[in-house]
Amino acid sequence: MRLMSNERQLAAVLGHEVGHVAAKHNVKGLQRQIGASILVEIAGAMGGEDGGSSKQAAEVVAAMTVSSYSRDDEYQADGLGIKYMNKAGYNPYGMVELLAILKSLHETEPSRVEEMFQTHPLSSKRIAEAEQLILDDPGTQKASRDTPDPREAVFLKVRNRLGPAPKLKK
Repeated sequence: MRLMSNERQLAAVLGHEVGHVAAKHNVKGLQRQIGASILVEIAGAMGGEDGGSSKQAAEVVAAMTVSSYSRDDEYQADGLGIKYMNKAGYNPYGMVELLAILKSLHETEPSRVEEMFQTHPLSSKRIAEAEQLILDDPGTQKASRDTPDPREAVFLKVRNRLGPAPKLKK
Protein backbone atom coordinates (compact mmCIF):
# COMPACT_ATOMS: atom_id res chain seq x y z
CA MET A 1 0.00 0.00 0.00
CA ARG A 2 2.95 2.31 0.63
CA LEU A 3 3.76 2.18 -3.10
CA MET A 4 0.25 3.21 -4.16
CA SER A 5 -0.59 6.82 -4.91
CA ASN A 6 -4.38 6.70 -4.92
CA GLU A 7 -7.41 4.82 -3.69
CA ARG A 8 -8.29 3.37 -7.08
CA GLN A 9 -5.05 1.36 -6.97
CA LEU A 10 -6.13 -0.10 -3.62
CA ALA A 11 -9.55 -0.81 -5.15
CA ALA A 12 -7.72 -2.71 -7.92
CA VAL A 13 -5.98 -5.00 -5.40
CA LEU A 14 -9.22 -5.64 -3.54
CA GLY A 15 -11.20 -6.16 -6.76
CA HIS A 16 -8.58 -8.61 -8.05
CA GLU A 17 -8.60 -10.67 -4.85
CA VAL A 18 -12.41 -10.66 -4.65
CA GLY A 19 -12.34 -11.82 -8.28
CA HIS A 20 -10.31 -14.88 -7.24
CA VAL A 21 -12.90 -15.69 -4.56
CA ALA A 22 -15.92 -15.07 -6.81
CA ALA A 23 -14.46 -17.29 -9.55
CA LYS A 24 -13.73 -19.99 -6.93
CA HIS A 25 -10.07 -20.18 -7.91
CA ASN A 26 -9.18 -21.39 -4.41
CA VAL A 27 -11.67 -24.29 -4.72
CA LYS A 28 -10.27 -25.25 -8.12
CA GLY A 29 -6.76 -25.12 -6.64
CA LEU A 30 -7.79 -27.45 -3.84
CA GLN A 31 -9.29 -29.84 -6.39
CA ARG A 32 -6.03 -29.78 -8.37
CA GLN A 33 -4.09 -30.43 -5.18
CA ILE A 34 -6.21 -33.46 -4.27
CA GLY A 35 -5.95 -34.83 -7.81
CA ALA A 36 -2.19 -34.33 -7.82
CA SER A 37 -1.85 -36.13 -4.46
CA ILE A 38 -3.73 -39.11 -5.86
CA LEU A 39 -1.50 -39.18 -8.95
CA VAL A 40 1.64 -39.01 -6.77
CA GLU A 41 0.45 -42.03 -4.79
CA ILE A 42 -0.38 -43.95 -7.96
CA ALA A 43 3.05 -43.12 -9.43
CA GLY A 44 4.71 -44.37 -6.26
CA ALA A 45 2.68 -47.58 -6.22
CA MET A 46 3.25 -48.32 -9.91
CA GLY A 47 6.95 -47.53 -9.83
CA GLY A 48 7.89 -51.03 -8.66
CA GLU A 49 11.35 -51.20 -7.10
CA ASP A 50 12.01 -47.66 -8.29
CA GLY A 51 8.76 -46.41 -6.79
CA GLY A 52 10.51 -43.81 -4.65
CA SER A 53 12.06 -42.09 -7.66
CA SER A 54 8.79 -42.18 -9.59
CA LYS A 55 6.97 -40.74 -6.62
CA GLN A 56 9.56 -37.96 -6.18
CA ALA A 57 9.35 -37.01 -9.85
CA ALA A 58 5.56 -36.96 -9.64
CA GLU A 59 5.74 -34.78 -6.51
CA VAL A 60 7.89 -32.19 -8.32
CA VAL A 61 5.51 -32.08 -11.28
CA ALA A 62 2.49 -31.90 -8.96
CA ALA A 63 4.03 -29.05 -6.95
CA MET A 64 4.62 -27.05 -10.14
CA THR A 65 1.05 -27.72 -11.25
CA VAL A 66 -0.79 -26.77 -8.08
CA SER A 67 1.52 -24.15 -6.54
CA SER A 68 -0.97 -21.31 -6.92
CA TYR A 69 -3.48 -19.73 -9.24
CA SER A 70 -2.99 -20.31 -12.96
CA ARG A 71 -2.18 -17.52 -15.36
CA ASP A 72 -5.71 -17.74 -16.73
CA ASP A 73 -6.98 -17.32 -13.16
CA GLU A 74 -4.87 -14.18 -12.80
CA TYR A 75 -6.21 -12.67 -16.03
CA GLN A 76 -9.76 -13.55 -14.99
CA ALA A 77 -9.26 -11.97 -11.55
CA ASP A 78 -7.85 -8.82 -13.19
CA GLY A 79 -10.92 -8.63 -15.45
CA LEU A 80 -13.34 -9.19 -12.60
CA GLY A 81 -11.46 -6.62 -10.53
CA ILE A 82 -11.91 -4.05 -13.31
CA LYS A 83 -15.65 -4.75 -13.43
CA TYR A 84 -16.00 -4.54 -9.64
CA MET A 85 -13.97 -1.31 -9.51
CA ASN A 86 -16.15 0.26 -12.16
CA LYS A 87 -19.38 -0.79 -10.41
CA ALA A 88 -18.06 0.66 -7.14
CA GLY A 89 -17.35 3.99 -8.84
CA TYR A 90 -13.57 3.68 -9.17
CA ASN A 91 -11.67 4.50 -12.33
CA PRO A 92 -10.69 1.10 -13.80
CA TYR A 93 -7.32 2.50 -14.89
CA GLY A 94 -6.35 1.97 -11.25
CA MET A 95 -5.78 -1.67 -12.27
CA VAL A 96 -3.36 -0.59 -15.01
CA GLU A 97 -1.59 1.70 -12.53
CA LEU A 98 -1.36 -1.11 -9.97
CA LEU A 99 0.09 -3.53 -12.50
CA ALA A 100 2.65 -0.88 -13.51
CA ILE A 101 3.69 -0.65 -9.84
CA LEU A 102 4.11 -4.44 -9.72
CA LYS A 103 6.16 -4.30 -12.92
CA SER A 104 8.41 -1.62 -11.41
CA LEU A 105 9.33 -3.94 -8.55
CA HIS A 106 11.57 -5.94 -10.90
CA GLU A 107 14.59 -4.66 -12.77
CA THR A 108 13.80 -6.75 -15.84
CA GLU A 109 11.07 -9.12 -16.92
CA PRO A 110 11.93 -12.81 -16.90
CA SER A 111 13.24 -14.64 -19.94
CA ARG A 112 10.93 -16.97 -21.85
CA VAL A 113 12.34 -19.95 -19.94
CA GLU A 114 11.87 -18.22 -16.57
CA GLU A 115 8.37 -17.19 -17.63
CA MET A 116 7.42 -20.86 -18.09
CA PHE A 117 7.96 -21.45 -14.37
CA GLN A 118 6.08 -18.40 -13.14
CA THR A 119 2.60 -18.67 -11.71
CA HIS A 120 1.64 -15.13 -12.72
CA PRO A 121 1.66 -13.78 -16.27
CA LEU A 122 4.24 -11.12 -17.10
CA SER A 123 3.20 -7.73 -15.76
CA SER A 124 3.56 -6.19 -19.22
CA LYS A 125 1.09 -8.74 -20.62
CA ARG A 126 -1.32 -8.12 -17.75
CA ILE A 127 -1.12 -4.37 -18.33
CA ALA A 128 -1.90 -4.79 -22.04
CA GLU A 129 -4.77 -7.17 -21.24
CA ALA A 130 -6.23 -4.79 -18.62
CA GLU A 131 -6.04 -1.84 -21.01
CA GLN A 132 -7.81 -3.86 -23.69
CA LEU A 133 -10.54 -4.98 -21.28
CA ILE A 134 -11.19 -1.35 -20.33
CA LEU A 135 -11.38 -0.30 -23.98
CA ASP A 136 -13.64 -3.23 -24.96
CA ASP A 137 -16.14 -2.96 -22.09
CA PRO A 138 -18.94 -0.48 -22.85
CA GLY A 139 -19.24 0.19 -19.11
CA THR A 140 -15.63 1.35 -18.81
CA GLN A 141 -14.95 2.88 -22.22
CA LYS A 142 -15.53 6.42 -20.96
CA ALA A 143 -12.84 6.06 -18.29
CA SER A 144 -9.71 8.10 -18.73
CA ARG A 145 -6.19 7.56 -17.45
CA ASP A 146 -5.96 11.26 -16.71
CA THR A 147 -9.03 11.50 -14.48
CA PRO A 148 -7.78 12.43 -11.02
CA ASP A 149 -8.90 10.36 -8.05
CA PRO A 150 -11.15 12.66 -6.01
CA ARG A 151 -10.25 10.72 -2.85
CA GLU A 152 -6.49 10.96 -3.41
CA ALA A 153 -5.78 13.43 -0.60
CA VAL A 154 -7.57 11.30 1.98
CA PHE A 155 -5.86 8.16 0.69
CA LEU A 156 -2.41 9.77 0.87
CA LYS A 157 -3.08 10.99 4.42
CA VAL A 158 -3.92 7.44 5.53
CA ARG A 159 -1.10 5.86 3.50
CA ASN A 160 1.47 8.22 5.00
CA ARG A 161 0.69 6.81 8.44
CA LEU A 162 2.35 3.59 7.25
CA GLY A 163 5.73 5.28 6.90
CA PRO A 164 7.87 5.88 3.82
CA ALA A 165 7.52 3.72 0.74
CA PRO A 166 10.33 1.24 0.07
CA LYS A 167 12.87 2.20 -2.55
CA LEU A 168 12.08 0.80 -5.99
CA LYS A 169 14.72 -0.68 -8.26
CA LYS A 170 15.38 1.42 -11.33
